[in-house]
Amino acid sequence: MSILGEIVRIQNNISNAYDTVSIMGGIVPAFPNSENLASAISTIPSGRSPQGTIQISANGLHDVASYSSANVNVSIPIVANKIVDGTISSFAHNGIYIIGSYAFASCSALSFVSCFACTTISRSAFYRCVKLKEVNIPNCSIVGDNAFFACSILSIINTPKCEYIGAGAFNNCLSLISADYSLCTDIGQNAFQSCTRLTTASFPLCQSIRQSTFAGCKVLSNISFPECEYIGEYAFQSCSGLTSVNFPKCTVVGWSAFNSCASLISVSFPLCQTIVKNAFTRCTRLLSANFPECMSIEGTAFYLCSSLSTIDFPKCEYIGPYAFANCTNLSIIRIGTSNCSIYDSEVFDATGIGSNKGSIFVPAEYVNNYKTSTGWSYFSNRIFAMEI
Repeated sequence: MSILGEIVRIQNNISNAYDTVSIMGGIVPAFPNSENLASAISTIPSGRSPQGTIQISANGLHDVASYSSANVNVSIPIVANKIVDGTISSFAHNGIYIIGSYAFASCSALSFVSCFACTTISRSAFYRCVKLKEVNIPNCSIVGDNAFFACSILSIINTPKCEYIGAGAFNNCLSLISADYSLCTDIGQNAFQSCTRLTTASFPLCQSIRQSTFAGCKVLSNISFPECEYIGEYAFQSCSGLTSVNFPKCTVVGWSAFNSCASLISVSFPLCQTIVKNAFTRCTRLLSANFPECMSIEGTAFYLCSSLSTIDFPKCEYIGPYAFANCTNLSIIRIGTSNCSIYDSEVFDATGIGSNKGSIFVPAEYVNNYKTSTGWSYFSNRIFAMEI
């Protein structure tokens, strides 16, 4: 297409967009150009049925698709610095169904948003809106990647119907205190990372927590994930406010998932089968670890858990290198299987067991097996029959 042809196409698209605004009862400005379109869209009365879409592409162009009189689904523009005035301080509209990518990104004065009908907040829609305090979008079901990234004073977010939270959606929202999402089933990686004032996270339907989702949430103290089956790497790393966690359906605890949770005292994972490397490294106050179904403990999983004194793994079949190294108070171990292989004696380096002072209890019929097996033989004089 020639340059002239492209210019004509752009002009036609803008003209079509304004035609749709007019059809829906909105106010067309005296100079209908791309810069004024967002304001024109905001004048459309609420209550329209979503059968078409006004979209604005990443280069600021406009396309109108499948619209009919009084039945158009309005989508806020995609490029904020071309469409939405960066000085806007508040935005309220009850007829918008989709807030497009980067729609309000870096709007440095925006403090309040209310969109009753909106169901989707697209990627980076409010990226770095540093003065945004309150968001009321009660019918939103999707919060896209980085949607509220670095909205540092955002403290009120009303999205009770949200089912999906994208990667980095609330990353570095430093004033957010609570994340309560009763319908959310999926949380993206880094979604709440470094929310340093977040105290509560409740996700009753969420089945997986991805990488670094809550990493660095230093005062997070109350979490509820009754349906969660998988915890990804670094998910709760450095959440130093956590004292107790219970994941009744989780089967895998990922790499460094709770690394450096310095206040963590007790953990309970009734169905967990695998504890990945560094999962609880540097949990220096950990006293109780309940893993009745765990079959595999990978290397350095409990490294430097200096308060841990007793461990009980009735179904464990493998313990990796340095899994309990530097657990200086560890003195009692109970293993319930006939043959739990260990990497070598350094599994218990710098522990009461490693210094040949603790006790290892195994089923009576397998005591001799353990005393002669690789790794365990080093502790042969500390291996005893388990009391029934």
